[in-house]
Amino acid sequence: MKKLKASDDGIRVLTGTITEGTYNGSENRLHLFDGRFDTGFRIVSFTIAPASPALSQELVAKLSTQPKSDTDGWLWNDVEEVGWAHWGADKYHDSWSNIRENTMIIEDLWISAYNETIDQADVNYEIILQKYDLGTDWQGSLAMVRNKSQA
Repeated sequence: MKKLKASDDGIRVLTGTITEGTYNGSENRLHLFDGRFDTGFRIVSFTIAPASPALSQELVAKLSTQPKSDTDGWLWNDVEEVGWAHWGADKYHDSWSNIRENTMIIEDLWISAYNETIDQADVNYEIILQKYDLGTDWQGSLAMVRNKSQA
């Protein structure tokens, strides 16, 4: 497996806005699959922020390889969940994220978010991905099985 160079379109930056509390809509599905099983993506960075940052809000979000209906919780033992982020604005602003480093995403990625303060609020996200050449189709298939093996 090798990283593709930036000149080979190796870095992909996804930005957008989703509605909190959603998980299986078109806004939640991030299309990555290029029709090939010998390439995949690793998450480099995951950041969230509210669409209205002047309001005091607390947000949580997660990335997964399948849609997850539990938008306000994290299950780190679920191998389909691959990234988590928090954003809080009160007296002390904080931002935090964690990424499952050993995950190779072959097909699509799903994002969901929850806003503790405001229902149906918009949540901004930025996801930076690095594309990899896996060498063979069977290595991509193996990565897909590994992503679901303990779910």
